[in-house]
Amino acid sequence: MTQVNRQTNKATAPDTRTSNSGYAYSDRKQIKENKIYLNEWTGNFSHDKTAKAPSIVLFNEDRSFNSFGYEAERNYARMVQDKIHQKCYRFRNFKMRLYHEMAEIAEHQILLALEPEAAALYCRTFTPVLKPGSKYMVLDMGGGTIDTVVHKIMEDETIVEVYKASGGDWGGTIVDAQFKAFVNEFFKNEHCIDELWELAPRDALEFERDFEAKKRQISCDTSLDDIRLQIPYRLKMFANTEVQEHIYVYQPQFQGFFKTAKEEIIRIIENIIAEVESVDIILLVGGFSCSAFLRDEIKKHPAFSTIQVKSPAERSTVVLRGAVIFGKNPCAVSARIVRYTYGVGILKTFDRKKHPKQKQTIIDGKKMCKHVFHVLVYKDELLKYNEERTFKGVSHHRNKNRKFVKITIELYQAKKITDGELAFVTDDGVMCIGRIVCTPPENGWPDIVELTTKIYFGQASIRIENYDTGTKEQINTSFEIY
Repeated sequence: MTQVNRQTNKATAPDTRTSNSGYAYSDRKQIKENKIYLNEWTGNFSHDKTAKAPSIVLFNEDRSFNSFGYEAERNYARMVQDKIHQKCYRFRNFKMRLYHEMAEIAEHQILLALEPEAAALYCRTFTPVLKPGSKYMVLDMGGGTIDTVVHKIMEDETIVEVYKASGGDWGGTIVDAQFKAFVNEFFKNEHCIDELWELAPRDALEFERDFEAKKRQISCDTSLDDIRLQIPYRLKMFANTEVQEHIYVYQPQFQGFFKTAKEEIIRIIENIIAEVESVDIILLVGGFSCSAFLRDEIKKHPAFSTIQVKSPAERSTVVLRGAVIFGKNPCAVSARIVRYTYGVGILKTFDRKKHPKQKQTIIDGKKMCKHVFHVLVYKDELLKYNEERTFKGVSHHRNKNRKFVKITIELYQAKKITDGELAFVTDDGVMCIGRIVCTPPENGWPDIVELTTKIYFGQASIRIENYDTGTKEQINTSFEIY
């Protein structure tokens, strides 16, 4: 999500991710000079400063906010030591939906930036070699998911989506889960890591940080010395077998923690290349791409031998930096592929040759077919930025009790509707994603309201407007997500 201040020309980008979170900011002049500023968080139990903090939030017993990130880690550790941690709520490794209403940010100042798209915009600042017609793939490898997108550079220097952004649950937490299983097996106790977090979170954090550092340092060279991890004293207490001061892990064994994630990531890349036919560059970004081992494994894979594989030095903060750039130029992505078929439910004159009998209804003495799916855009359509789709409807408000009733229009999405196919909003695979709500004017609706609804696609989110068809006056409209 990016906040754009239209008056001061500033852009701020918060990024709440599975493992780590942060924010960046800049103004329009500084963005042109590639000057983007990131907040610095003070590292846990040290004076180190990082661009991101752990995605950990702590709430008090009354569910009021206590702290976030490193501060939440410290406060929770203190609560455990004082034996009052049962009176708080701690959440970690989460994905959070940010609501601009809660943050008191005006709707017109909010832009939704897709993570791989934001990463792509920043990567373009250091890949000038890409010329119009070039295609590049961005793999945003975070803690939770692997998000991908393929863009093509157009003659006007804007970018068009060639392959739609998608997610796969093969991020860095998969490696963490493999390591956790290894440690539990090592100590012959399948709950030892969880018990350590409950009773000694400081020790658990130090152990986790040690593993995180080793995860980034490991290389493809299996002849190097074994990986050594310091065992926290309290962790030994949970062991059901005798243990030493350290855990020694063979290089091939440590590399094995990456096996599932690595194979799935390579499979994702191969499938995408097969679909788009070719790419010129693969860009690896995100916190998981900080692993030198993972980057090298992708680079040396024979299927990618003719493709440049690059990763920027600021790989863990690329999305943050790119989101700020997106705030300056949201139409830099000039066309996007639609992920689903979108439409509304309408009434049509009943045709007994093609409409099911159970869909027949009588409206004003006429036989009508209800629940017909009226398609606005089809899945896999390439839509330009802010491309408009319009439909019209009529609502009757002759009765006094309907003068101030809100008009609602439900919006549906589906995966398998083809052009020309008769479909209904009640079919399997069709889902109502929300409703368009039209608020009546101060004096109430006229007897008959003719509505023109405009939905703008081709952005990271959709925009909806409603007008009185006759007077052309705009109607106060909101969208309620189901």
